[in-house]
Formats: sequence, C-alpha cells, structure tokens
Amino acid sequence: MLALLAVLACEPFGPGEAVDVDELPVEGEARIRLEPDSLDFGTVSVLTEGSATQSFVVRNTESWAVEVMGLDRVAGDSGAFSTDAPAVVQLGPYETLTVQVHFTPATSRDYSGDLFPNGQVTVALGGHGAAPIAALWPDTLDWGSVPVGCDAERSVQLLNAGDEPLQVDRAELITETDFSLADFTQLTLAPGEYSELDLVFSPGLDGLQATVLHVSSNDPADPVSTLDLGGAAYDGDPVSETVAYEPSAYADILLVQDGSSTVATRLEHATQYTQGFLETLDSAGVDWQITLVRADNDCLASPYPWLRSTEGAVRAAEVLNSELTRGSQGDSKLLETAVASLERTDPGDCLDGFLRQDSLLHTVLIGDRPEESPSSAEDYVATMAAKLSTADELVVSAVMGHGTGGCQDLGQAADAVAATGGMDLDLCDADWGDHFAALASIATNEVPQRQSYFLAAEPIPDTLEVWHNGRQLTAWTFDAETRLLTVQGDDEALETGSELTLSYVEASVCSGL
Repeated sequence: MLALLAVLACEPFGPGEAVDVDELPVEGEARIRLEPDSLDFGTVSVLTEGSATQSFVVRNTESWAVEVMGLDRVAGDSGAFSTDAPAVVQLGPYETLTVQVHFTPATSRDYSGDLFPNGQVTVALGGHGAAPIAALWPDTLDWGSVPVGCDAERSVQLLNAGDEPLQVDRAELITETDFSLADFTQLTLAPGEYSELDLVFSPGLDGLQATVLHVSSNDPADPVSTLDLGGAAYDGDPVSETVAYEPSAYADILLVQDGSSTVATRLEHATQYTQGFLETLDSAGVDWQITLVRADNDCLASPYPWLRSTEGAVRAAEVLNSELTRGSQGDSKLLETAVASLERTDPGDCLDGFLRQDSLLHTVLIGDRPEESPSSAEDYVATMAAKLSTADELVVSAVMGHGTGGCQDLGQAADAVAATGGMDLDLCDADWGDHFAALASIATNEVPQRQSYFLAAEPIPDTLEVWHNGRQLTAWTFDAETRLLTVQGDDEALETGSELTLSYVEASVCSGL
C-alpha cells in the first residue's frame, strides 16, 4: 500500500539581495525532486529475512542551497519503516542525497507509510510482512458451574492466522489447579490450518478456580499466546447407603471316601462334630458347598447334588452324617475318584455348578489304607487344578492313617497333600473335633479381611466416602467398571457386623456437561 511523500524546500535570501516579488518562486515548485516517489518492498519474511532495504534520491534542482527536514520521520507504520537520513539536511545547488529506507515487519500484514520532507513532496512506502500468527479461540474460556467430582471437557482452537508455517513447541497450564490439558506434542500448522487443544475441568473442592493456558510458538509478534480459564465448582446432593461389614469367602468342599465298612465305622465318631464344623465355617463368613463321593456314587444323594450353606448347618449335617456312616463298595483309588467326580461338574452333569468362580476347592481324602490310584499324585493334582481359575485355589487334605491303630500310611496321597499345603490327619485318631477344626481352618484362613459392596447407583468416584461410627475410613478401593467398593476391614480394625455408611454423589449429575 503506497502513500505520498511531500517535500518543501526552504531557500534563504542573501543579505541585501533585491528580489522582484513577481519573480519569487512558488513554494515547493521544482526545487526538490524525489526519485522514485514510491517504494514497494513486496513481501518480506519476518522469520527468514527480517528486513529489506531500498533507497530513493533527493535532488536539489535549483542553483541555490536548500534545507530539507523530515526525511527521518515516517508517517503511518513508523515502527516498520525507518531511514538513515538526518533530521535536517542542507543540499547545495543541484546536489543530491541518497536516502536508504529499511522495512522491518513484525508480523503478517500489510504495512504502509509516508515521508513528507518539509511537508510537501511525498514518498509513498509499502510492503507486506510474512509470518506465522498463533490465534486462540475463544479468547477466554469459562466452564460455568460444575459439580465437584465431574469431568467437564472443553476444546480450544489454535489457528495459524498468518501466512507462514506455525511451529507450536509447547502448551501448558501455568498453575496446579483442577484444570488439565490433554497430552500435547509439538506440531506444525500450515497457514489457515488449526488444531484443537482438549481441556478438562475436574473440580475436587467447591469454589472458584482459574488458571492460564500458555502456548509457545514461533509467532514472532507473540511467542507465548495466553488464554484465561475459569470455572466454579459446587457440591452435589449426596446418596447414602447403610451396609453391614460381613466379610466372606467361597469354599467348595469335596469329600472323597473309601466306602469300606471299616471306614464307615470309624466315621461314626465324626457325626457328633459335623454340625459344629459347618457352623464354624458359617461364623467365619465362609459361603460353603459340600459333597461326598465314593467309587459307587459320584454325586451325593440329597435334595441337591451337593449341600449348600443356605440350607443351614443342621439340615446339611443330618444328610452328611447319613452318607459318612453308610458302608458301600470299598475303593482306595481316592485321587482317581476325585478327578472323576470333578469331571461331572461339566455343564449338564450332576455336579454342574459345584465349582464356583474364584472359590477354594478343598478336596478331602478319607480312608484307612494307602492311596492306590494308577497315575502319579502330581498328575491328579494338575488335573484338578486345571478345573479352576488358578492352581492356588486347590488344597488336598487327607484323613487317612499314619501306620498305627489299623490305619495304614497315606501312600501317594501324602504327595498331593504336600504339593497343595493341605492337612495330614489320622483317621484312627477318634478326636474328630480336632480334625474338623483343622479342616475348617483351610477355608476360614481364606476369608479375606475385606468386603465388597455393589453400589445402588453409579457414583462420582471423587465424592465417595466410607464412614463407621462417625469416623471416616480410608482403607478402601473402588472399581468403576464393576461398581464395587471394597473395604479393607483388617486395616480399619472392623468387627464383623459393623455398620458402615457409604456416601457419594450420583454420577447422573455430571450428564450434559
């Protein structure tokens, strides 16, 4: 864009010189000539070129000296144009002066200016600066009111409003607040191209919050672009649930009995302790299932193929005692019988459902002679473990013999017991109170000192609180995918039956943000 440069030449008259007024030269007429009278610098890159220089000539066309002022002053974009001329210059008769003009743009736009020496003759100056420009839209961002614990997402558009590539090196929030910026990597935007920066406001406490987004780039005029961010947080209405702390574990107990009459007779001592055994499991929080199998009977004869804790210890003990003391076909291949029975847990078979997910499988071998299954104990243990989620869920115990009192050694059952950490008990020892206590400990030791609760509604995780007797608990975790809140009772010294209050804000309050 060009403007005019006007030059006024001032000419002093010599002392005592007589001048005919009618012959006085007209002011500004043909005394100074500017060649050329306009300079167009074209496009100059701010980053790669920085500046450009052109020149014009000031010529005194008269035979007397002329004083010229204003060659150093640019009207218009004076920050972009400058000259090397002095403020005042004296030109002798017919003398010339070459003036250099420098164009130094700061950003991407058109520039124009004018030189008016002596306020008359004009040199028009023009040029275009080429540069990247980082522009953020909107120029401020306010989330308004957001409930505590919610995630409110917003996007900011980063545009290259210039005409050279914009190199964006960094984007960050300058203060630690509940605002966050998605992972940022360096990027280059062509002229007119834009990218979106994803921001999230996740308030943890109620009240006003603010921060500033800084974007660093190669924009020469604004190397660090800024954007003010703000929002207000408020507490939503809480949901309260009251639950009891009653931790539990699952135990599937498989009794594998040598059906000989001698074993049935020895088990008569056990019947007075069976109910107590089951009640011990109940009191410890063990959700049990129990079945008894023999070579002649893979599935327990009862209203169900197995007995459940929901049937009650009294009823289950009656059925179990009847089976324990009923003589039948003797068989010392107890491990083989155990594996055959577990095969009947397949879908549609008589023990379908006996093995539960993440439940302990406690296989108890009962006999008074050595175990004589044809394969190795290692093979049988591996086959049983393969039916479970993990091998750690299998324990094999034996109530058999120690070579005294008519009860022979375990045989290879000892290897299965040792491999799984089970109990080695003597069937010929009539103290079944101790036997059942030892067997119960296998399951009760698996009862975790924790309990999980399925929340009635989907919570905002950050608002979850657990209370007991006016004390806020901290030893708990929450799985958002399953909506399960798990309390670590041992860390909080909770007793079974303790009342807990679960408080949270329902996640539905976040909808629409």
